[in-house]
Amino acid sequence: MEDKMGTARTILNINSSIEKIEKDKNELFIILWIGLGFLFSTLREELLISWIAAITIAAIYAYGFYKKDELNNLKKSKSYYLQILNPHMQPKNK
Repeated sequence: MEDKMGTARTILNINSSIEKIEKDKNELFIILWIGLGFLFSTLREELLISWIAAITIAAIYAYGFYKKDELNNLKKSKSYYLQILNPHMQPKNK
């Protein structure tokens, strides 16, 4: 019984870490979007193109590269511990 409680606590910690990374990604996206938008709009006269470039670069970095490996490892660990907690549960195919 104590092992299952420890495993459940580990899963909660992993979930907390995943949520923190997701929150950080959202904050980073907004900061990059605004910062790059102002930077590009001062360097270029076409405001629309500058802000479109800023949102594109911010989205690609924040959601494509920022802590991608760490997030994948946490999700794999979570799946592993859920399997330990409930061996009859089949992992979802994504």
